[in-house]
Amino acid sequence: MNSRSSALAFLLILFFLALPAFCSDAPKVINVEKTPRHREFFEIPALLSPKEGYSFVKTESGVADKKKKLALEGSLVHIPFEKLLEEIKNGRLSENKMEVKSQSSFIWNGDRAELLKIFQSGGKTTIGKWVLIVERGSATWMISAAYSAKDTNASQNALDIIKSAWWQQDKAESAQESAPVLPDMSGTPFKTAGFRSDTMIFTKDGKLPTQDPDKALFAVSEIAEARYTQERREAFAKEHLAAIEPGAALEVISNDDETINGSPAIVTVAYAASGEQKKLIYQAALFRMSKVTVFVGIAGGNTAENLEYFSRLTELYTSESVTKGDGS
Repeated sequence: MNSRSSALAFLLILFFLALPAFCSDAPKVINVEKTPRHREFFEIPALLSPKEGYSFVKTESGVADKKKKLALEGSLVHIPFEKLLEEIKNGRLSENKMEVKSQSSFIWNGDRAELLKIFQSGGKTTIGKWVLIVERGSATWMISAAYSAKDTNASQNALDIIKSAWWQQDKAESAQESAPVLPDMSGTPFKTAGFRSDTMIFTKDGKLPTQDPDKALFAVSEIAEARYTQERREAFAKEHLAAIEPGAALEVISNDDETINGSPAIVTVAYAASGEQKKLIYQAALFRMSKVTVFVGIAGGNTAENLEYFSRLTELYTSESVTKGDGS
């Protein structure tokens, strides 16, 4: 075995060591629709929608729910997609007691992908892992969900999470088209703190996480090519609100249909309680012809003042967007 093959084998071992076959009649083209439940867990810009009841915490290589014994990982591998598949096909995994139980090919969100189910024996324990391998130019993404191989329910849950994998199909072009317009922040204490996936975030000290005493945060995100009827608008707003502070008890103060700069919107003000902690939650979902813009404000104090700021920032943002030629 030459040095390159040895290095590749070692890389595969490291990745797969971390945890019913896919239906033969499963669709070969998968286009996942992004939902408010999708979360950014990894350094690579691939989002997953966690199953209800799971609570993931950060680990060195991804996230894990230790109670339910399910771990998620995602990484960029600087090895071409075809080369990686060739190594798997040539039995490199079996050299390390790893067995491919199933393998299916897809066009996933516009990219070539392989979905594998792998078992690895290790003493008295067998680890199962659903692995999604995605071609990304000259490199490859590897997204996985690991579980105890004996737990068929965990296997299905892991597969469902992997099947929710979403990423922007044409990152460079769509990021430019859908990037939020920066609102005029004058007259408010908020500053740009960062940009995560498709969300622009503002805090009073310009830091993430914010160190400001009231922990106030304002975020703007956009969902392109989204059209909603009145009934679907209400369902969207409700689902998105519930995903802001998962697990917290929500007390809705107001939920109003409004018109903001000529576009229909649903504006909700609520309190989210978790233990003794209570936060103000502001959400405005603005429905335009071809996209939805969602504004979210969160604050742990100065409720009346921050609510006024959140409303003003929403109006400033939409004014700027209309001025700069939004096509709605």
